[in-house]
Amino acid sequence: SHSSSLTDVNVSMNDTITPQCRVSLLNLLIHTTKLETLEIHGVLYSHHEFQENETTLIKDVLNNNTSLQLLNLTGLGLNDATSMHIAAWLGENRSLKTLRLTENGITSVGVKKIVRALESNTTLEILDMCMYEMGSRQSSPLPLSPSPPLSPALTLPSTYTHDGSGLSHNSSLTELRVSGFDLAPQWWVSLFKALKHFSSLKELDVSENSFDQAVTEALAEMLSSTQSLEILNIDSCDCQPKALARGLLHNTTLNRCFIYNGTYLLGVM
Repeated sequence: SHSSSLTDVNVSMNDTITPQCRVSLLNLLIHTTKLETLEIHGVLYSHHEFQENETTLIKDVLNNNTSLQLLNLTGLGLNDATSMHIAAWLGENRSLKTLRLTENGITSVGVKKIVRALESNTTLEILDMCMYEMGSRQSSPLPLSPSPPLSPALTLPSTYTHDGSGLSHNSSLTELRVSGFDLAPQWWVSLFKALKHFSSLKELDVSENSFDQAVTEALAEMLSSTQSLEILNIDSCDCQPKALARGLLHNTTLNRCFIYNGTYLLGVM
């Protein structure tokens, strides 16, 4: 009855929590208007995946709380439909500083939409969308049933052709993690071209992705141009060694770089 006074909510779910309990929690949160921190951690059992009615409830909770600064929805089985609503909200939000959506069922479709929301968002500092548990490169993606088809209003083009120029105006992001997703090479090239101009980015994690020559060249160019990046994780990215070595040699800001089995670089550096 006093839920409207809540400012911080942290809930951990396990295999004993039923979808009905989760809906009850979200129905309670709908009546909040002063949340600053919302963290809901799941375990990713099959019966924990988000359903359509829960997606609608999350959307309403976010719209009602205009002072939210930290949103952590980890391991809940969120799908692309949910990520579309989060992206639309993020593009208009002016309070959120940290968004964590790790270990979910979001695919490259949802990732593209959320990253593109950074074009208009001016407050987000940390965006974390790792498909794998941090620090565990041996792990496989947790099993999830495929995301349901998106409604026509939410469907995105099958390829991402945006040139990233809008992203280059972002001046708030300090940490970006996009790890373990099947994203097209042209999308990565556009992203790295935009990141060259990010004035505040200090940490970048793009591990567990597959980079071809063009992507590695774009990454190297970004490394040569950045004036702020301090930590880079390109673990298991299959980067092309000569291009990567060139970027690392010309970089003047990095103090930590994570490369799994990086001995292949020794012959070209």
